[in-house]
Amino acid sequence: MIEVVERRNRRAQSKLDEERRHLTPLPPAPVPEYTTYRTRVSKWSIIRIARKTYTVPARLKGLEVEVRQYADRLEVYYKDKLMEEMERIHGVAKPG
Repeated sequence: MIEVVERRNRRAQSKLDEERRHLTPLPPAPVPEYTTYRTRVSKWSIIRIARKTYTVPARLKGLEVEVRQYADRLEVYYKDKLMEEMERIHGVAKPG
């Protein structure tokens, strides 16, 4: 069994060796799960996060909120309480 595995892997070994020469070490600490922003909600219930515009509940107008930006979603907190969760907008921001 081991002989079969070694024989099949031998073909890829040179490519693997080449790839290993280009690898860099992992960062010393894990990558954060989310990025935190603090922002004030506009009088139109709008926040801007990472050059993207989102609407939040009207009851948050004028308040400072904490926004956690994950890879796929945003969570909006006020006084450590989750107020809103929404899908993250991806893509290139248009100048404006």
